[in-house]
Amino acid sequence: MVLALLVSLAMVNVSYGAGPPNVYVDPATATSSPTGYVEVKVNVTDAPEILGFQFKLRVDKSILGFPPAQCNVTEGTFVSSAGSTAFAVLPNTLESYVHVGCHLTSTVGSPPSGNGTLAIFRYYVLEAGVTNLTLFDVKLYTYTTGGEVPGVTTQNGYFYTPKPFVDFDWTPVSPEVNEVATFNASACWDPDGGNITQYSWNFGDGNITVIGDNEPITPIITHKYSSYNESGWQVTLTVTDDESDTWSKTQTLRMWHELVAVNIWNAVALMQYDWWFMDTVDRKIIRGEYVWILGTVVNLGTYVDTTNVTLTARHVATDTTVDLECAWGGGPVVEETLGTGTAGGSGWDIMFEWYTNDALPGIWNLTLAATPVSGEVDTANNALSLTVEILPYGELSESLNELVSRTLGLHGRISIQDIVIAANAFGSEPGDSNWNPLADFNNNDKITIVDLVTIARPGTFGLEW
Repeated sequence: MVLALLVSLAMVNVSYGAGPPNVYVDPATATSSPTGYVEVKVNVTDAPEILGFQFKLRVDKSILGFPPAQCNVTEGTFVSSAGSTAFAVLPNTLESYVHVGCHLTSTVGSPPSGNGTLAIFRYYVLEAGVTNLTLFDVKLYTYTTGGEVPGVTTQNGYFYTPKPFVDFDWTPVSPEVNEVATFNASACWDPDGGNITQYSWNFGDGNITVIGDNEPITPIITHKYSSYNESGWQVTLTVTDDESDTWSKTQTLRMWHELVAVNIWNAVALMQYDWWFMDTVDRKIIRGEYVWILGTVVNLGTYVDTTNVTLTARHVATDTTVDLECAWGGGPVVEETLGTGTAGGSGWDIMFEWYTNDALPGIWNLTLAATPVSGEVDTANNALSLTVEILPYGELSESLNELVSRTLGLHGRISIQDIVIAANAFGSEPGDSNWNPLADFNNNDKITIVDLVTIARPGTFGLEW
């Protein structure tokens, strides 16, 4: 009788002693080297009869790759062995996790239960280091109702590489020639708990220094470069740990001064006409116009550099030269400090003005030039030239009909330029330096308010073809 009772109690323990369902990463600790692969499974134990499951698995995406290119996720046999299934993999690279879901698609005689594999992950190892494999939002769904199984527990995983992690930086970011640059590899470490025993530096210029062979171990070293390099010096650090595992990292150190004059364009044309005139100045300028001309110089180098920018107009036929003045004052020389990258260009702040009342008609050559900076190797592109034509009589005509005809022939629009031309001649009479007979619409040998009103009146101003 006692024996029967003990057997009965043992059967009770067997039937009800199992814990709640547990979803876990297997193996709990995984390892592999960079550029290799590692396989981990997500398993379940003590599951009741289920219809399906879902979970999210987060990793450090700088260490382990992501689907579909660098991680292959396949369905385990736990659910699929019972019948046909729908299996989905949804990577979320922004939040560094993969969302996996699966459910049966038909009625089965024996729903999946107990222990088994839900999914298999085969990761490409991108870099040396460590990462947690964190399970969250884990859900199992009961076969009978489709409701969520309560009390599901989870166990995360851990991954590390036997290879040491390598990283380094340097200051200044772009050292000058023969300037001391300090390289710092303090970020290097051994993921498997060992120590770094050697730092081997290849500075890309033929110089190699090994720290650790009969020298105190230090992650910091200095170096000088004897020349500039547009494409950059390829600096490689190879680290060795106390188990003789090695890993390397290469970074590019650029040292280059480079200013380039890239654009000359007419600010008035830009503001009044079509935006596609941005890349060149409006090639026809009306004598008597006040013209704003923008010059753009960019810094393609790696240093913040200061240069002097000038815009010179040369009359081709007579070799007459005019240094145009800065529109903001300060004379014909504009001092510009140009940063690198997105801050490396200038345009609106390099604006020149040209009063063309006394300019000779004909072809003029505009040259935008930036003075070379110390250390600049390629200086030929510091200057940009463009030819323009100054028309002898301007855009105004002796009559309103001819005014419309001439204007349409040049710009296709009666614009503020026409009013500016007339305004420059306002109050003048024949013989005055600013006299322009084409602005005298009523032919009374004087430019008055009547002439300005004639061109500015509604129906004429803004007229287009």
